[in-house]
Amino acid sequence: MYGTVSGDTNADGTEKGTFRPDDAINRAETAKVIYGRLKLEVVDAREL
Repeated sequence: MYGTVSGDTNADGTEKGTFRPDDAINRAETAKVIYGRLKLEVVDAREL
């Protein structure tokens, strides 16, 4: 089944919230994916 992913547009007319499966992701996005899959506990470094 195929669906449509749509979003609003930014002030400059470009779409936001678009789904682009072939785009590269950055380190922060990669870390979020890994964190979500592993269900890790967040530890505050100041408490160590």
